[in-house]
Amino acid sequence: MGNRRSKHTARHRRAPADPPGGETLGSERPVRGLWGWASTIAKMVLGVTLILASVVGIAWGVFRYARTTPRFSLKDIAVEGTRRLSRDDILAAAGLHLGDNLFSLDVEAAQRALTQSPWIKQAKVTRQLPNRVLVQVHERQAQAALLANGKTFLVDETGQPFKEVGVGDPHDLTLITGLSLDAFAHEPELEHERLRAVLALIRAYEHLGIAQAYPAEEAHLQPSGAVTLNVGSSGIALHLGHAPFKQRLLRAERVLTKALRQGGTPSVVFLDNEAHPERVVVRLL
Repeated sequence: MGNRRSKHTARHRRAPADPPGGETLGSERPVRGLWGWASTIAKMVLGVTLILASVVGIAWGVFRYARTTPRFSLKDIAVEGTRRLSRDDILAAAGLHLGDNLFSLDVEAAQRALTQSPWIKQAKVTRQLPNRVLVQVHERQAQAALLANGKTFLVDETGQPFKEVGVGDPHDLTLITGLSLDAFAHEPELEHERLRAVLALIRAYEHLGIAQAYPAEEAHLQPSGAVTLNVGSSGIALHLGHAPFKQRLLRAERVLTKALRQGGTPSVVFLDNEAHPERVVVRLL
């Protein structure tokens, strides 16, 4: 009985045998788990790479097809917003031709090319599937002509000189004098503001009924800022002084209307009396 208990106790106290190779079970499991994770990640990376390669390949094939198939050849080029420039002028400037591939068109390059024209302020080129392009332009409108340093420039509706007058350009615009290119170079903001003020004066005069009989010919800006407006074929000088001009223009209209009815022709009308603005002096021819 005692021997059985001692054998049984010894059996429970005996240390377990080491596995072959001297490694324990506890160290084998982490090694196998690490290799398993690495294998899984490698397979995932390989799968994603194959998918991306397939997507890129398909996209390249679609892109190449779109740029070469006749299905996307330009059959219609619509042009909007032109007043002065012709359709042919727009297409030539943008480099657009019927038959060109819609997706081969560089939209930004075409827009930049269009705005190189001094007449075009803004341009937008839009693709319209499957074979149409829409070109929208905002042209500058010549409102007056600026004579400075012996050169004549067209002035747009914002008071910006945008090109030197050339062949085919309008020549029946009111001429603005008294400004210089040197002043524009040294104080561009101030000179542009002065130019915009004179342009506003010309517009205000053109809204008067008398402007039909005596159109504005020249607006001269003096160094002091005072303005003289010459109107009519005989060059009647309206000395308007400094802004604001609204009331002085209305007085000038009354004087010219009366002279027109009476058959007289003023040579100079002085409306620049700052102390007594209601006084008008007229000098007849």
